[in-house]
Amino acid sequence: MLTRPLSALAMTLSLLGGVAALVPSSAWAQTDMVTPLFQTPVLKTVLDANARAFHDPAAERRETAAPAGAPLQTTYRPSPAVSRKVQARFAEFLATRTGDTSARKVAEVMAQGDPATNWARIVAADGLKPNDTADALAAYWALSWSMANGGAVSRAQTLGAREQVLGVLARNPAYGRLDDEGRQEFAETLMLNFLLQQAAFDDARQRQDAATLRRLGDAAAARFKVEAGEDLRALTLTDKGLVAKR
Repeated sequence: MLTRPLSALAMTLSLLGGVAALVPSSAWAQTDMVTPLFQTPVLKTVLDANARAFHDPAAERRETAAPAGAPLQTTYRPSPAVSRKVQARFAEFLATRTGDTSARKVAEVMAQGDPATNWARIVAADGLKPNDTADALAAYWALSWSMANGGAVSRAQTLGAREQVLGVLARNPAYGRLDDEGRQEFAETLMLNFLLQQAAFDDARQRQDAATLRRLGDAAAARFKVEAGEDLRALTLTDKGLVAKR
């Protein structure tokens, strides 16, 4: 996923490879187009709680709404209706940044393929799979760390992030209240964010655009600070997940 750049073919197959082709390269360099966070109400609610779950585990355990001993549910049965809803919001989101014409083309690209399938092709080598919220969040965290720190990420590190994600989600009361539809919305929103950010990141790397890479890294660090309450650049990604640098 993050140990090698995507090939031109993979970028073409990727949903956001289509977006990158539709948006001029210079647009990625604009401050308001450096991978802004696309959120739905479900994602916002869970990420708002993630900052407390990650930063203060004891407090989140006291607040958790899940019954004692209840297993953490991370998988879901995908519904085409939920996918259409999330993708429609994504197209509207992009319209505010790239214009209605590009947004319509993005909607056409999404209609021709399944973003979740495209996401799965990218992360499969790192042991992640679709229809699982923990996998979606782990991929997003691993990519964010790579963008912020300029480092490659191995399969073992990605899976370490997934194990860490399981603990964060288990302590997250907002996540514990999600039903099957909510888990799908949460995961597929993260997948679209991943694809958008991966496309911008690869575009900048292929052009060797140091200024845009720096802005992408700054944006990734800023997003993680809001979402998890931690400085991503003060953390190292290991096979145990994100740990403080020594």
